[in-house]
Amino acid sequence: MHSYKAHRAFLIMSYPHFLFADVVYRDSVLGMHPNEENHKIFIELEPNTGTPIRGAKRAQFNIFSRPVRNIPVSQKLRTALVPILWIEEAIDLPHEFVDELTERLLSSLQLVDIFIPVIIAACAIVLAIDLPHEFVDELTERLLSSLQLVDIFIPVIIAACAIVLVLGLSLTIAAKLKKK
Repeated sequence: MHSYKAHRAFLIMSYPHFLFADVVYRDSVLGMHPNEENHKIFIELEPNTGTPIRGAKRAQFNIFSRPVRNIPVSQKLRTALVPILWIEEAIDLPHEFVDELTERLLSSLQLVDIFIPVIIAACAIVLAIDLPHEFVDELTERLLSSLQLVDIFIPVIIAACAIVLVLGLSLTIAAKLKKK
């Protein structure tokens, strides 16, 4: 902040009631009763969408007070950090809105949870039917043209890896669906 340049005075920001501040600051001003529930900054998010449901930003602006030479009235002042302003900005969505948001999202997620295993299973069936036919033809052709083992086993290994990958994905998704 530029308060020092303009007025040769510091404006110091803290949590309200000097929450989390040193006890010296809290005890130098009467009426300071910090309470985490009422004075901390927080946000609660809806876990599926990340939508803020509840939250609050809170800040207290303070200045240092001290006796000033040649000003008799100020001689009674103690050196202390004095609050001058406390601001709070908060949000608390109504339960009806949160329920509607969750309901609409979960119905969409349930469709996705159904379609993903179906698509993976369909791909696995196509691969299981098509790959052996193509590889048998390719293996027969390669065996007849040359007997190099490396050329024969590479397509077999690739096909086996593809089948294991597809089966692993479908089993993982099926396990997640059973947990729900």
